Amino acid sequence: MRSWLEVSLGRIRENFGAVRNAVGAADVPPTIDVMAVVKADAYGHGALEVSRVLEDAGAGWLAVSNVEEGVALRLAGIKARILVMADFLPESRAALKEFGLTPVIHSLADVAAVEVPYHLKIDTGMGRLGTRATPETIVEVVAAGQSRLEGVMTHFASSANFESGQTEEQIAHAWKYAYCFFFLYPAPFPWHLLHFLKELKEWPVGRVLSSEGQVQFGETFRYLVGEKREWNL
Repeated sequence: MRSWLEVSLGRIRENFGAVRNAVGAADVPPTIDVMAVVKADAYGHGALEVSRVLEDAGAGWLAVSNVEEGVALRLAGIKARILVMADFLPESRAALKEFGLTPVIHSLADVAAVEVPYHLKIDTGMGRLGTRATPETIVEVVAAGQSRLEGVMTHFASSANFESGQTEEQIAHAWKYAYCFFFLYPAPFPWHLLHFLKELKEWPVGRVLSSEGQVQFGETFRYLVGEKREWNL
């Protein structure tokens, strides 16, 4: 007897929409985005078919494992931003620029070699990929690089284990980096860890996202959505 798997692209679209609604990505105007991971053939669901549905449903970002996966999507006509999570090999770097792919950098030693906007991964406890440099060192190296840092990420090792305290430990560790980026960040930012509770009361999320907040923190918002900015540390 033959076996087969039926994939409902309609359900995938609905699930993606539910996630966007839950985190506020469906707001108008949108203030955040949801990145859909379609690596490994979209976990066996069909990378191209799933990517087309998600892009049509509003996904601004897709994530893949390596450059080959990203190139395949580009050649098939996918226009969304594509994050390459684990491939910055020397022989792959030319394709990053040619096909408009965004690499994740795991080592500060590679920052100087990046010729396209990139994301930086920080190892807060997963013990697999990512830099373990101090926040101050990261800011210095990033500021000296030739390309723009677009995002910072980490990977929780035990996010599905609710009996483990590791996720809370990683979050606390990540906040140390957030403190450095937000406190030393060369642009206005509504909250800093040093006075977080006080500033959150003065600038609640609704106020930050209001027209008043857009004026007060517009420079930061523009940088976070892709506008190039000089780092003056």
